[in-house]
Amino acid sequence: MVDGRLGVGVIGEERVSLGQANMVPMWPFMERPLADCLGEFSRHWADLSPEEFRSPSHLLSTVIGSARRSWSPYWRELAAQWLQQAAEMQGFDSSELESVRSEVD
Repeated sequence: MVDGRLGVGVIGEERVSLGQANMVPMWPFMERPLADCLGEFSRHWADLSPEEFRSPSHLLSTVIGSARRSWSPYWRELAAQWLQQAAEMQGFDSSELESVRSEVD
């Protein structure tokens, strides 16, 4: 957009900024270590209080699952790395990974 906000849409269609859509893109978090993101989301979870996610582990497992279903090899690879990190990490609720593993396998 002219004012610098990111927008989504196609030519001939009005664009909507991410701010207007009230969205937070989550896949870019996968470019950082999972432990860092889990720690930050855990510290701020009470402020975020998203109704659709029961815990930070549930949110990040959902991010992993959605990226694994993408067409992009880049995001699928980052999701695979996070899945591996989550499996090895204490403090990550491994029960949240079961649905992700079943989708991937």
